[in-house]
Amino acid sequence: MLLVSGVLPIRPGVNVAQPSDKFVIGAHGKNGMFSILFCALNNIAWAKKNGKIPVVYWAEDTPYFQKEGYHGQSNVWEYYFEPVSHLSYEPGDEVRHEYSAPDKAEIPHGERVYDHFFHTTLRNEWHEVLRDNVRLKPHITAKVEDFYQTLIRGRIVIGIHLRGTDKHSEARVVSPEAILKRAKQLAKSMGVPTYFFVATDEERLLTLAKKRLGADKVLAYNSVRSRNGSPVHYNPQGHAAEVGEQVLIEALLLSRCDYFFHTTSNVATGVLFFNPQLKSTLFVQDVSRGLLVTTNP
Repeated sequence: MLLVSGVLPIRPGVNVAQPSDKFVIGAHGKNGMFSILFCALNNIAWAKKNGKIPVVYWAEDTPYFQKEGYHGQSNVWEYYFEPVSHLSYEPGDEVRHEYSAPDKAEIPHGERVYDHFFHTTLRNEWHEVLRDNVRLKPHITAKVEDFYQTLIRGRIVIGIHLRGTDKHSEARVVSPEAILKRAKQLAKSMGVPTYFFVATDEERLLTLAKKRLGADKVLAYNSVRSRNGSPVHYNPQGHAAEVGEQVLIEALLLSRCDYFFHTTSNVATGVLFFNPQLKSTLFVQDVSRGLLVTTNP
């Protein structure tokens, strides 16, 4: 896996941290998985640079919170990830809920994210932050590995992220037909049997992908998907924790494909951080120039 052990150790001879050394990081509201994960990474990186011990505590203010907990955990961060240090949240701790770090440093987002600097520098830098500080829970690693070994390993697979639901509120929507057409062209040019791993938050887009690419060629993780256009993390249909788990698993599987097609989204950015060597093509709908298609360096 690309996310590996990175929990801060307690070294012999080093004093246990005092309360003033603890830096508790919360979620910045009811945002999606990768938005709140990036919020945590921004602040973890700052804490490490400034002699603080980070603690990530996601509470009721995340869309993935379940009153009964998940896999025996009450901290939403720990539904999916191991603690980032030997300290933990305690009632009364001050919690930071800002997306950016105290020095305003942050993972960029928006339509102009994926420039040359992003692909040559930022992807490697944030991959290292992930690698050194974030560990997946074993149950997530097992699900990723099971799907990968069963359906992806040994095949040529093009990963496709088709973002639906509230995408229109964040960026100009790219026609999914255009993305699927390019994916089919790439597959044909390879001259060997090629499959497509499709990750999407809308059932209609998965149906469209199967129609355009061939149902026997489309691989998809068994996820909760919107059937009415409403974002699934706002309407999890009683499966809040699982919705968060599924988008994380889909992104990890996309990062293990041979190629990646995507539009502007935090999920896509996460995929590119998980695997900084992954070749990808970005689709952007420009107001004046129409559809722009860019392959990363």
